[in-house]
Amino acid sequence: MYFHFFGALVSALFLFTWYGLFHQFKILRDRRKLGSQRFTDSLSSQQFITSFAAFFAIFFLGLTRAEFNHYLVWTRLGALLLLVGILFEIHLDRRSTASYLSVASTAIALAVGLVLMLLRPLPFAIGISADILTVIMTFVLACGIIHQIRLLDNTKNTNQNIPLSKRLLSSLLIKDFSTVAFGLSMPIHAGWPLLLLNGSSFLLRGYLLIRLYRLS
Repeated sequence: MYFHFFGALVSALFLFTWYGLFHQFKILRDRRKLGSQRFTDSLSSQQFITSFAAFFAIFFLGLTRAEFNHYLVWTRLGALLLLVGILFEIHLDRRSTASYLSVASTAIALAVGLVLMLLRPLPFAIGISADILTVIMTFVLACGIIHQIRLLDNTKNTNQNIPLSKRLLSSLLIKDFSTVAFGLSMPIHAGWPLLLLNGSSFLLRGYLLIRLYRLS
């Protein structure tokens, strides 16, 4: 009962994450259409790549379980699509090899995930690898957020010139908090990856949002 209640709640609140990601995408697209150049310099593409990796880890976790977890898979799939769009907008501004590889690698990873959805049920070993991937992605995500924090601390731009969406960060905090509650509704052996990844994300992104407001 609690599982489905929190699963439905997480799915509903995840719409804010979709909105936040779309708002970030729209900011970048609009600045590009205005003819702005190098407007993504204060953005850490590493943060968005690691966010993609973290979303993919939960997406992968949901689709490798014996019982397909619709609450985790479909919500993260929408976020992954939007993140590929954001990274594509960053590439259009930077036109670098690194930005191209970011878009290409995330698009390929997404394609592989969609193929795996069609190949269910997956071998047990792949399910174990999903847990390991979540631990690795927790560390990777933390590095990405810390990189963005340092980039903000070092920039001399005003808040208006920093194209990092407060709405995005706020929506991600809502997502992290609700997902932690969802993880608590599961047996500990099933929910601990959500507690680890989203608990760490909540703390670091909360600090990042505070730093961003201080630049206002």
